[in-house]
Amino acid sequence: MFKLLLIFADPAEAARTLSLFPFSLNKENFYTYHTENVLLDVMVLKTWGYRGVVQALSPPPSGYDLWINAGFAGAANPNIPLLKTYTITSVKELTPTTSVEEELEVTPIPRLPLAQLTSVRSPYRDGFHEHLQLVDMEGFFIAKQASLVACPCSMIKVSSDYTTREGQDFLKNNKVKLSQKLAEAIFPIYSSFIDV
Repeated sequence: MFKLLLIFADPAEAARTLSLFPFSLNKENFYTYHTENVLLDVMVLKTWGYRGVVQALSPPPSGYDLWINAGFAGAANPNIPLLKTYTITSVKELTPTTSVEEELEVTPIPRLPLAQLTSVRSPYRDGFHEHLQLVDMEGFFIAKQASLVACPCSMIKVSSDYTTREGQDFLKNNKVKLSQKLAEAIFPIYSSFIDV
């Protein structure tokens, strides 16, 4: 049986994916669905960012074949269109106090456009940055936890808003569309494991 763990930062991101299958709620913010060949667990963090990841994934759950962090990410480059789904090739943490950036490789999902992800510890509204593509608050920390149990980690991110002060309005007004884009990307991935 292939065992897949999907990790979302909040209920708005997970909403459409949770409507794809008849999930059962195992415990707060943790859902399960399985067939003969695939176990699909969905975890929704209780809090955004580093603290939410550490709270939910310490100790990191083992026994999965793949973790997928699916969610929304801000576009830190005006050339990145909004409402577009990407898979991540690498993720790093942006910190104001250190010049050394640790970069983690993650496993890209086939047939999705590629992007790099940068994770921050608080919402990033500092405008565009020539060296950044997508920005979130959880990806780096999720990949770090997956590495502790030697589990492959993939990421699917939908560009949800521009990283400007006024950019968050687009995110607020389009949460349902953004969640639907995530579900549309996740369903074929799940289906590809049915015959494994």
